[in-house]
Amino acid sequence: MSFFEQLQNKISYTIHTIISDPAAEQHAKEQKAKQDADNAAIEKAKKDKNESALAAAQKKKADDEAAAAVEKEKERDTFDVTRGATRTLNTIWAVINYFLMLILALFGSSLAVNLNVYHDWPVRLLYAIYGFLFFFLVIPYVVLYRWWGYGLKPRFYAVLPMIPYKINNYWLAFFFSWLSYKPDEEMENLKEWLH
Repeated sequence: MSFFEQLQNKISYTIHTIISDPAAEQHAKEQKAKQDADNAAIEKAKKDKNESALAAAQKKKADDEAAAAVEKEKERDTFDVTRGATRTLNTIWAVINYFLMLILALFGSSLAVNLNVYHDWPVRLLYAIYGFLFFFLVIPYVVLYRWWGYGLKPRFYAVLPMIPYKINNYWLAFFFSWLSYKPDEEMENLKEWLH
């Protein structure tokens, strides 16, 4: 054996003993187990801290809600003129707004049907629905564009002209006169898109 072979063998043996040292392997396993235990303890501490913070936040929220409920109950037990007047006026305003929207929707429906009275009744019914849903487009179209812009005053045949003849019976007229109209020659002038 030459010197270089011996040196190579010695280096290989030393590296092999360093790499495969059972004591070193045992020490590395112990260090890894200790590190895993430390990491688990840190994670558990973080989780406990988060849970306690969450529990504290939930408790604070529940306490705040309970305090607000108690305060509201106290407020209800005492009479306050301004609070009563404010609530009353808010309710009145909401009802007025609701009825105003309903009246405008019915007016839009009436305008749409009266402009298209020359169609058959199923088409007029669709125009009534269209005018009700899109009154915010129909009313400006009829009032501003047609009437104010071109001077074409809308003709009202009925509130919702669906029945093409006048009702003579008193009781039927009492209930359905808002649906009946008498056809005339002016209906042909309403066909603005057909010219």
